[in-house]
Amino acid sequence: MSEPTNTPNNDAAELVTLRALREELLQAKATLKARVTTLETEAVALTEKAKKAEATMRAAIVDLPLKRLAEQISPVPQLFLSELQKDYSIEPNDEGALVLLNKTDGKPVMKNGKPIEITPNGLYQALTDDSSNERSKVFLTIMRYSGASGGLGRQRAIQRATGSASGEDNKSAPTSFGLR
Repeated sequence: MSEPTNTPNNDAAELVTLRALREELLQAKATLKARVTTLETEAVALTEKAKKAEATMRAAIVDLPLKRLAEQISPVPQLFLSELQKDYSIEPNDEGALVLLNKTDGKPVMKNGKPIEITPNGLYQALTDDSSNERSKVFLTIMRYSGASGGLGRQRAIQRATGSASGEDNKSAPTSFGLR
């Protein structure tokens, strides 16, 4: 068997074929580069939309309720929020409930083995419980306690004083909402 000999016609035909293939590959490369550029632009736009949606969601789920809570718990809500955000962050958990987290370790603030409730009284008790701590003193100064009116407490005090646990013996004892 003899090997094929390259003739000028074979070389010229192969060269034309290779040039055509090269042009096709360059065209495909340019098309793919344009597609990558388009996809990158779309990815940037989708990332911006996702960030806006996340900010809107955070405003609706965290910021607005936290602002309302700050207005209930403090006469200076902006100062309360800025002081709270120095040491803590509030994030929704997997169930959607708000949780107070330590910024140092990212773990929920616990009281008696349970995460504290994000309520006026829950925050007041958690943030002001240690009067020797400087941060607790700050929160004690800028927060107001919104406890009950004391009416039921007065009735229970009367029950304890008379020794009645059920309250049936003191039906004549009036419920008092003030000082006697």
